[in-house]
Amino acid sequence: MECGSVSEAARRLNVSQPSVSKHLSLLESRVGLSLFLRTGNRLIPNSEAVALHRQIEQVYSGLARLDGFMKDLSQHRHGEVQIAAMPLIAHRWLPEVVAPLLKRYPEVSASFPVRSSNWVEKWVAAGRADLGIAMSGNMNGVTAETLMDLPMVAVMADTHPLAGSGPLEEGDLAGQSLITLSTFDYSPTFFEDMLRPLLRESGRRIQTFTTYVACELARQGLGIALVDALTAMNFQQEGSGLRVRQLVETRSIRIALLSAANWPRSALADQFMVQVREQSLLTMGRIERMLNAPTMGVDGIGMGIPAAHSPRRR
Repeated sequence: MECGSVSEAARRLNVSQPSVSKHLSLLESRVGLSLFLRTGNRLIPNSEAVALHRQIEQVYSGLARLDGFMKDLSQHRHGEVQIAAMPLIAHRWLPEVVAPLLKRYPEVSASFPVRSSNWVEKWVAAGRADLGIAMSGNMNGVTAETLMDLPMVAVMADTHPLAGSGPLEEGDLAGQSLITLSTFDYSPTFFEDMLRPLLRESGRRIQTFTTYVACELARQGLGIALVDALTAMNFQQEGSGLRVRQLVETRSIRIALLSAANWPRSALADQFMVQVREQSLLTMGRIERMLNAPTMGVDGIGMGIPAAHSPRRR
């Protein structure tokens, strides 16, 4: 069809002329009619040949698209990934982590459900999410890899009487209004158990379900928010009006990267796992520097935390 002769077709295909003639004869035998008018060395296609050629072009076009799609898959330019995360991680940290990969692969689709750690763990175990980032409860069917140990810190307005320097003793919080986290995550008693010594002598207590609301309430002068260091660091901005103080008794929230033990992972999910691990190391380094800076405060005015109280880096 493109060359007009058997000899030219054989040359372009890099095969012998008899081979092309044989295959053309077999094709016409299968179709049950002649496709070309032979005039000397020339082949003139009839209407049936033109119609068949159109159909064959569509097939080859589809194969070319398939070949391109497979190359895109190998280079992670196509696909879909779902990463479920607890609110503490999902509000700001996770978008910053996944943004570079999503920009690099514009054809990749993604979804990021935000739920409790218990829900995230169940979703990953069932294969409904490729990855999860949450507090792990050691559920069967889930592989948990520790990402970060986030120390709890005290956040308060910079006008608060305790907005001074140095780590806070438990007795310092006696009679103070405390803003704490409620059952927003894995266990209804998780934060109660963690903070019980601090809560025993506290005054008024305000409970909320997210760390960001807790920090905003502290900014309004309603008390001292007991939140994780990652949230406190995210509030680090000029003129925020908040101060951070470390607690003498180290308490931390362990954040894990969850994947299904009984379901295969895609190469795309593995790419996101690498990105999450790398960013976790960088984040823990930033938190360590914040807590050990000569001046530690969300507004950049600090607290002089001794190195002995720095969280252990993982």
